[in-house]
Amino acid sequence: MRDIGGIVIIDFIDMIREKHNLEIFDLLVNLFKKDRAKINVLKMSEFGIVEITRQRIRRGVKKVSYKDCPYCQGRGSVKSAVTMAIEVLRAIKKQIEKVRLKEVRSYVHPEVANYMLNEDRPAIAKLESLYKTRIVIIAEPEMHIENFRIEK
Repeated sequence: MRDIGGIVIIDFIDMIREKHNLEIFDLLVNLFKKDRAKINVLKMSEFGIVEITRQRIRRGVKKVSYKDCPYCQGRGSVKSAVTMAIEVLRAIKKQIEKVRLKEVRSYVHPEVANYMLNEDRPAIAKLESLYKTRIVIIAEPEMHIENFRIEK
């Protein structure tokens, strides 16, 4: 039972004698007295099922066995191409404002590049016109979707 917390259900199939049911219940209660977690054992139901609730004290099995995803920081998702395109455009604008450049190259994931070169084309053209610079978007197939690199 170590590191298990929550509800545990045990099905004692075909336990007919009431005496055996009580013996099992008493055995479980006595064994769990040694455990430092708070445990509640309910008597066996008419279907031979014992319900046990146990307080979780340490990290669960999943937390010990797995680590957070280095790509999504354990969220279970990554940023969309649209979100990344916005981030990249903001970073490009910040670079251009900091140092006036004739050309800025941005290396991005192919999905982000596709979005930027199609959907964000007007925004890119506006930045180019406003800052008198050329913005080049380059698709990097090996790059993770949440990463990008800007070169002057």
